Amino acid sequence: MLATPTLVTTTTPEESGEGIEEESSSTALSSSALLAKMRARNHMTLSQTIEDEEDQNMQQASSALLTPTEHDELLVDLRNFIAFQSEVDGQATTQEILQEFSPKLTASQTAVFRELLRNLCNFHRNPGKEGVWKLKPEFR
Repeated sequence: MLATPTLVTTTTPEESGEGIEEESSSTALSSSALLAKMRARNHMTLSQTIEDEEDQNMQQASSALLTPTEHDELLVDLRNFIAFQSEVDGQATTQEILQEFSPKLTASQTAVFRELLRNLCNFHRNPGKEGVWKLKPEFR
């Protein structure tokens, strides 16, 4: 009488590749069965890693957006000045910006102010060699 191989479904995804059927005999797995098992395990590991990274990135982004900084008021003032109070709405010359903000800034704030300006605006020189700061589209 010949013995018929019995199929068994294992229940631990880490060990078996979740739901992959394998022969319960003393023989080794076929290469295709072993490969399927490895692919299933790797897929689960990769998808879990991606989900964990996405959750972590989302938490970092939301906390960064909600955390106020000491320069928020300066950022809002700068954006509003360039958008509505300069000679041409949406852009201002370097001279206009300096006239408006130089009296308000301490020496330690100048580097931060310059970085805020670079993040808000694109800089170019007009034909008269005057520097012009134009609000980026996302800040208009």
